[in-house]
Amino acid sequence: MENFIIQYWYLLIFLFIMGIILCSFNQNYFKRLFSKFLNKAPLIRKYWIFVVLFSIIVFVLCYLIIKNLEKNDQRLYLPLVVQSATLIFAVYAGYLAFKQLMENRRDKLREDGDRYLTRKQYKRATECYLEVSKIKPNDYESLSNILEVYLLNRNLIKFVEGLPILNKLAIEDGEKLVCSYLAAANYLLEMYNSRAREEIDDIMTLNKKNPQALEYINWNFEDIKKSSVYENLEGESKKILENLVRYLSKGMNAEQIKKFEGGDYLLEK
Repeated sequence: MENFIIQYWYLLIFLFIMGIILCSFNQNYFKRLFSKFLNKAPLIRKYWIFVVLFSIIVFVLCYLIIKNLEKNDQRLYLPLVVQSATLIFAVYAGYLAFKQLMENRRDKLREDGDRYLTRKQYKRATECYLEVSKIKPNDYESLSNILEVYLLNRNLIKFVEGLPILNKLAIEDGEKLVCSYLAAANYLLEMYNSRAREEIDDIMTLNKKNPQALEYINWNFEDIKKSSVYENLEGESKKILENLVRYLSKGMNAEQIKKFEGGDYLLEK
């Protein structure tokens, strides 16, 4: 390998330049290749970006050694560069493999948490979501799942502690809508209707500012509708929460949407 690089380094550079020229002439092919690359999983993209950049760096180092050093020094430094490059590449590949393993575990824990939540096994669901948050701290989705469990099993202390943190993590307007929904739902379950109306007002204001925000909500409202706290709720609080869930889950007709967005949260006018 070392002798090949020493003897044919100019040929490798020539082939590399020719490859760039050919790709530039065939722009459609290059665009399709680039689009295909972007559609790959993030870890795969990171891997290939590292491989290309790292290979170029190692190639340049080998070239500089061959170009500027004597034969004896080349025999000393070239193996050192190759061995160091091999070690660095192995460490990075191992890191990516470990990261992929942790991401797979995170997805599995999230699926388990969703399943336990559907079965109303709130303690097990909480454990799964907490494990997810340990793997990826300050993850909006994980914390929102945990807060939903706290909402349904009425762990008010944990819920009140976590909601401000979730508000800070919310970046997208759809995420901010979920925060307001959780706050409004909690007030309604406590029958604090006036406070709940204020939160729903915030939802309406945000939705008017960005009508697309509601489309970004991918929330399973079946969990709350099948919960015991929802079933035991009565009066105006139950009606408002029912209408809020229907609104956020896009279950209203045009006339009902107009009334609800106009402030008729009971839909009685």
